[in-house]
Amino acid sequence: IQVLITSYALVSKHGRVAGYGTIKLTEEQKQHKELNQWEWATVVADECHRIKDPTAVQTRACWAVRENATYVWGLTGTPIEKNVLDLWALLHFIAPIEFPSKTKFIDLWVMTAPQHFGGIEILGLRPDTEQEFRDVTEWHWRRVLKGDDLPPRVFEVRQSTMDAKSTKAYKDMKKQLMAELDSDGSFETLFAENHMVKSGRLAMMSGSALKIDENDKVKMVEPSWKLDTVEEAMIDHPYPTIYWFRNRDLLHMFEERLRHRDIEFRSIHGDITGLDRDQAVDDFQNGVVDHILVTYGAGSEGTTLTRAPQFFRVQRPFSSIQDDQAPARNHRIGSEIHDQILGVDFVTRDTYEEEMIENLNETEEAKQEV
Repeated sequence: IQVLITSYALVSKHGRVAGYGTIKLTEEQKQHKELNQWEWATVVADECHRIKDPTAVQTRACWAVRENATYVWGLTGTPIEKNVLDLWALLHFIAPIEFPSKTKFIDLWVMTAPQHFGGIEILGLRPDTEQEFRDVTEWHWRRVLKGDDLPPRVFEVRQSTMDAKSTKAYKDMKKQLMAELDSDGSFETLFAENHMVKSGRLAMMSGSALKIDENDKVKMVEPSWKLDTVEEAMIDHPYPTIYWFRNRDLLHMFEERLRHRDIEFRSIHGDITGLDRDQAVDDFQNGVVDHILVTYGAGSEGTTLTRAPQFFRVQRPFSSIQDDQAPARNHRIGSEIHDQILGVDFVTRDTYEEEMIENLNETEEAKQEV
């Protein structure tokens, strides 16, 4: 065997799981398996930010696989999502002898503060040891910026407006954590148990009407003022396009609209197989279809969609990492064929979306400054 390519999900199934802290391992997790039998010349973890959680099984399975490797590389465009502590698991993966303990990592270099309800809050690097931290860690990194040969990215915002009935429900949910939903003349009460749930409800209500199905699941349903605006934008920008969605319900609603208009498309979401996902990418890249609908969870990593000169963010994700990665699917090597890459954001006026997008944009600006 010369090269083996696998997924994070399969590493823990075909390899041992390393220990961490007081986490107990099952007998199966302790066993050496196929991936632990090889003396690897090099182990490369692409999108290695996915192994930043030391308690996760896939993280510790990657730690175990690298034990027999001569060289270890980690590739990521987003090594830090929340704070500097995200780096420890990656450094332990790359150089476990130099970075053996998360506790020591915190004691030496991380400034913390106690939280009111227990635990600690990560404030950043300790000013008195920051230079030492950089001296010890920076030689492990190689930061590669996108080349000047990539086309510039330009952005446009398209706004939509809720109908009166949905606006009332939205305001009620925002004010009192409950709202009456009018579903075909029958009223249902939608509750939000806490403010986190409320934020999710408001994000959904920004895009379309809602209903509660027979399984008590909240679903996005027609009418969708946001999809109306997307269809208008398609007329103004009739080019191969990636459409990004956070909610699968809204993606399926858009699928129905495209079918009604006899427009061919492909979709990538969590309900399809890996083979179907690859076929969808190939069909789009090879010009079989000009429209590809993608959820952030299923397509923000590992897809190359450089045929598209534009992407429509029908919704923005809650994750800043996915918000970074999704536009990069068509703004990477291979996109030099375009004069520019257009990004269109679809925002519903006077809703939670405006605040959410402002926060995501501020996070992106802060990363660029760093």
